[in-house]
Amino acid sequence: MADTRLRVLFVDDSADDVRWLTAELQKGGFNVSSARVDHEEAFRKALADGLFDIILCDWVVPGFGAAAALAIVRELRVGLPTIIVSGMVGEEAVVDALRAGADDFVTKQQLARLVPAVERGLREAATRCDKQKSEAALERAREDFRRAVELAPDPVFIRSAERLVYVNPAFVECAGADSADVLLGKSILSLTSAKVYQTIIPSEGGPRENRAQICWTRPDGGERDLELSSESAIVFEGISAYLTIARDNTKQRQLEAQLIASERLASIGTLAAGIAHEINNPLFAVSANTEMALETLRAADETGLSARTVKELEAALLEVREASERVGFISRDLRSLARPEDKMSTTAVDACAVMTSSLRLARHATKRAVRIVSDFDAVLPVEASEPRLSQVFLNLLVNAGQALEASASAENEIRVSIKMSGSDRVLVEIRDNGPGISAENIERIFTPFFSTKERGKGTGLGLSISRRIVTSMGGELSFESALGGGACFRVSLPVARGELETGRADALLPVPKRARVLVIDDDPLVGSTIQRVFAREHEVETFGSGNAALERVRRGERFDLILSAMEGSGLNTADLYAQLLALAPDQAARVTFVTRGIPDSFEREFLDQVANPHLEKPFDVRALRALLSRTARNVVSP
Repeated sequence: MADTRLRVLFVDDSADDVRWLTAELQKGGFNVSSARVDHEEAFRKALADGLFDIILCDWVVPGFGAAAALAIVRELRVGLPTIIVSGMVGEEAVVDALRAGADDFVTKQQLARLVPAVERGLREAATRCDKQKSEAALERAREDFRRAVELAPDPVFIRSAERLVYVNPAFVECAGADSADVLLGKSILSLTSAKVYQTIIPSEGGPRENRAQICWTRPDGGERDLELSSESAIVFEGISAYLTIARDNTKQRQLEAQLIASERLASIGTLAAGIAHEINNPLFAVSANTEMALETLRAADETGLSARTVKELEAALLEVREASERVGFISRDLRSLARPEDKMSTTAVDACAVMTSSLRLARHATKRAVRIVSDFDAVLPVEASEPRLSQVFLNLLVNAGQALEASASAENEIRVSIKMSGSDRVLVEIRDNGPGISAENIERIFTPFFSTKERGKGTGLGLSISRRIVTSMGGELSFESALGGGACFRVSLPVARGELETGRADALLPVPKRARVLVIDDDPLVGSTIQRVFAREHEVETFGSGNAALERVRRGERFDLILSAMEGSGLNTADLYAQLLALAPDQAARVTFVTRGIPDSFEREFLDQVANPHLEKPFDVRALRALLSRTARNVVSP
């Protein structure tokens, strides 16, 4: 064996025995340096100096001994191999020494075993040292990882089966909990909805292999949009578990919604002149025909009404009704486009109806098209957000119209088609025969802020946002174009999971054939008009204040139908309804709310919470009469 330096700490009361043992080690190839101690204080000092590779200890040392030395070695955790070298002792003493932590026991009568025992002890000590270093490094890595996870801005959670076993502070804050203790050990199903639970935990067991999107509802009712990573199988504190890193996209979604809303308002601004033109024409017809009717009726006081005059009045009033309907269509179209959304949610939507509305709004922007050809097949409803789909269609129509602006050709044309694509998709195509898109611009057409229009005619966000909207609804927005060959944009959308909503008008309670109707609206024109129209059929009373109407109910009066405007009325809608519910629940059930067309977030939340029906302004008098007639048909007059 090669010459090896060995630093030995002898615990022995005999210097001669130490020299004898040293000689034996040197014969085995060790270059020995040593120190000898024979009492506790010296032993502790020598260990503190840390200059030794091994301890060779006699079993019996007056006033000290191997048992005491081994206890100090355990106490100080010095990690040095300790071999007992002693005279003849009983088997029991050997067992006691090994149990106390000795690496070996060599009798002085069998010194041939000394060198192999020392070599083995050194190897085992080195192995223990390496293991301890590895464990320490692993513990440091674990601590560093835990510290990094604790400080991470992204939510992190670990689950074992369905129960949370670890959550970092970001997840605690995201979940709206007071502390991690509130969440640990809880079933995920007890903390969130069944839908979110099924998304987090695969039905077949094991880790979730795909990324996922969830909406986590906090105890305070707030919601967080989380993007979950695929799960990693790990061992956490000795148990099999799955780790997920989430990304809180709530603020990003809010910013995207604001950007989409801003672009939608920009679209409305682009169309403002055209919309004003579309409104001004029917308004002129209303004003002129109404003035003519008034003049004719004033003259009739003296001359009476001839049959010809009656026909002229009828024609004038029919034109007034047609003009009003045109303005109503525009109002409803704008309402669909401008309806606010706190977050994007999809329902069953009639793509043909949305496109028809968008074509009306874009009529002025597409005036350069000599022909607008619509080809709508009978298609299934699509899964979409109506206001956002309207925004996409309107943007594509305006783009097509602007593409034709440079040409005054009699061949200018925009073709719009809607058809099924297979059994589960609806395909919408908007095609123009304009100049097309150049090859260098094709790759950049969906890039944010890229625009081929002249300054002031676009933000460069329309197509980028439209693609994002369509993708978020599970669809695809694509196009084909060649320079000089026009452009065709295609919107492919999934068929809806549910059915089209038909409204809640049928939820109206039945009223007697001649009903008492109470109208609450702060606009006297609305109240007087309803009163005048329905006076022959029903007893109608109008109030400009909800307080005054409430006082009538408090005095014991009862009404068969209450039309309550959601703005103005003295009391806000929720307060009026709550007081009415407490005062006369039967009357609260007979309320139909009338919205101003675009309910704000509070009004939409309120309408979702109550079972009462609602109408949207501008409502058609014929539709209101039909509602009253339909609810009255099933009632036998007293």
